[in-house]
Order: sequence, then C-alpha cells, then structure tokens
Amino acid sequence: MTDTENVRLLEVSLENPVEAAFAERAYIAQHPCTCGGSWERVGGGVIDLHTAYSNCRCRRCGAEKVLKFLFGTNGDASAIEELRTKAENGDAEAQYQLYMRYSKGEGLQQDFGQATKWCGKAAAAGHRIAQFTLGVLYAEGKGVTQDDAEAFKWFRMAAEQGEPRAQHNLARRLLDGVGTARNPEEAAKWFRRAADQGVAPSQAQLAVLYAKGIGVPQSDTDALAWLRKAAEQGQGMPDDADLLKWCQKLADKGLAAAQYYLGAAYDYGQGVRQDSTEAARWYRKAAERGDALAQLNLGTQYIAGKGVPRDPAQAANWFAKAAAQGNAMAQTNLGTLLKSGNGVPKDATKAVHWFQQAADHGHAKAQLNLGVCYANGDGVGADKVRALMWFRLAARGGNERAAAYTNQLESMMPPADVEAANRLVDGWTCKSHR
Repeated sequence: MTDTENVRLLEVSLENPVEAAFAERAYIAQHPCTCGGSWERVGGGVIDLHTAYSNCRCRRCGAEKVLKFLFGTNGDASAIEELRTKAENGDAEAQYQLYMRYSKGEGLQQDFGQATKWCGKAAAAGHRIAQFTLGVLYAEGKGVTQDDAEAFKWFRMAAEQGEPRAQHNLARRLLDGVGTARNPEEAAKWFRRAADQGVAPSQAQLAVLYAKGIGVPQSDTDALAWLRKAAEQGQGMPDDADLLKWCQKLADKGLAAAQYYLGAAYDYGQGVRQDSTEAARWYRKAAERGDALAQLNLGTQYIAGKGVPRDPAQAANWFAKAAAQGNAMAQTNLGTLLKSGNGVPKDATKAVHWFQQAADHGHAKAQLNLGVCYANGDGVGADKVRALMWFRLAARGGNERAAAYTNQLESMMPPADVEAANRLVDGWTCKSHR
C-alpha cells in the first residue's frame, strides 16, 4: 500500500487533478495510438497523456495533428476560429474543447457561462466525457444552478456509454438516494462496472457492499478480493467502522488478507488510532502467511524504523519475499538496497536484475533506476540508447526526474541513437499492451 488518502466515498470531481487531466485530454483518450496505446486509463485516472503523445514516435496516430488541434498556440486566433466553426457545425469534440478553453481561459477570455453552454451542446450530442462533466457541474453548482436530478441524468447517460467515473458517481447516488430513489442493488451493478474498468474507489466500495451484504449477497471472499484489487492500486482501506470490525473478526481467524488490511488500518489511522507498532504486528502475521503486500509494508517499516527497530537487513529479507511473488515495488526496493549495499552485500548486477523485473511491469521508479544503471554502466554494460529508452518510459509513467534525465541525455546523443531509443520505446509499449 502506498501513502495515499483514505478512500473517499464521494463523487469524483473535476477538482481532482488526475481526473481533470483525464477530462482535459479526452480527445487523445478516445483516439488511442496504433503503436500500443501508451495512454490508457490507470484506475480512475490516466498516465500523463500529453507527455505520452509528445513522446510518441510511431507517426501512425497523427499525434502532432491531434496535439495541434487540442492545445495549439493559446493566442492563435485562426486556430480558435477554426475550432469555433467546427463547434457551430455540430462537432461534439470541438464543442467540448471550446468548453475546456472557456473554463480555463486558454486562448479565450475565461467565461463560465460560455463554457457551460458548449459543454451542454457536446453532452446533448452524445459526447460521453462532456456528459460526465456536465453531471459534475450540476452536482457542484458550477456555472449552473445546483441540481441533483440533472446531475444524476447526465451521469447515467455517460455511464451507459461506458464512462467509468460516471459509473462510479451514478452508483454513489443510487446507494445514497441523491437525485433519485435509493437502490442498493442497482448501485452495486454500476460499482461493479466501474470496478471492472479499474476504478479503485469503486473496487473499495464493492468490498464494503460484499462485507455487509448490501445490494449483493454477503461474501467475505468477494469483499477481500475487491479490497485487494483496490490496494494494488494504492487505494486505502475504506474508513468504515463496521468494515473494520468485520476485518478484525477475519484477522482473528487467521486470514492473511484481513490481517494485512487491519495492519494498514493501524498504519494509516483508518477507523482506529494510528499505531505503527500494532500495524507492524498485523503486517507480520500476514507476511508470515505469505501476503506480498504485508511483506512489502513490513519491509518498509524496517527501513524507516516505524513500529519496529530500524533494520535494513530485515527489510531486505521481507522485500525479497515479496519480490519473489512479483511485487514491483518490493523488487524496486530490493534493487535499491542491493545497489547501495544497505543491509545486504553490494551487488549491482543483482540490483539490475530486480530493477529489470519491476521495469518490465511498468514501475516508473524501477525504469528510472534501470536507466541510470545503463547510463553509468553499473551492473550492466553501458548503453546510452537503452538508458534513454528507460528514462523516456519512466517519464511517461510520471517520474519527473526521468523527464529531466531524458532531456539531458538526449541533448548529448546523435539523432540516430535517439531514434534507436525511440524505436525501443515503441517496441516495449506494443509488447506491454498485448
């Protein structure tokens, strides 16, 4: 589990920067790249789509054309006029982009009235992201009179077109009876649809429903399974007193997954007073039963001296157990200890092995570290082309240091080597999306 906020069983809002980024880049999200689609949804959010498109070299997806259409030069009057003409002729995507420009003041004077007008037109034309956005505007009373019934209507329309955030918001309203009659059974169906698309808050909420038997048959197995899916995305345990009691009961029976979640509750103070010692106790019980997330978190506590004495050797031991089960964060952490010789004999070659394992699964920090190893010839033969490849992939995954390293290394390389690295990136991306 990463250090994230607790699950907020509220509606996804455009105030959430990750969700706002997704909405802003809707056109790109709806027109995936033919070289592998490196800007797919991740949970309820996205990889940095703008960076992904900027780095795309396949030239088969019209990346530059799309970027110019979407972002252009903010002060380019002709581009704005072309966009407006398309919008007035009924182009739903252009209408939605006008909404974005008016709402943010990009190339146009900020005007929430005009923004809402164009969002409404795009939504009425069937643009699912616009429908979701309009639902949020009505739910929050932004640019329109707050209206829960209207919000529900637009969330449903977007949800029926497969928009996962709208599915989550629709389910939340059906569960609470906001803007519509309360219907837990229908809510569970929509939470499931969003959860199946990787929306972590929906996965966490499904766990609550299965644990309590609300809208679905009570099932400890299903509840734990959905909690696990949410946790693998860094989603915290729902802050729910009844769920905590349920988890305590299963943990006392020796279920490793429940012991892990109880440890997480104490670790992050979710529903209980924060207690690192108690967290370590429950993590250890789960870790000894083979729970990879518990092994990772227990190792992290040994590194930080949190709830246990600081002991890098013990940390490496638990990271190794989790790494052997394929946990990418544990693989990265183990590689870091091996590279520095912290708690284990220094071994750059083994460090590269574990960085490679995690990097192949898309872990951005491991990709960065692997790039550094290739750049310096540390534990592997020096290879600037592969170093640039891994830096670029890490940057796509949101690692800011990798973006800086990419620019620095690229400026020092001949164009032919840069193109070779870009081809490796395209090949890796295609392979990883098969």
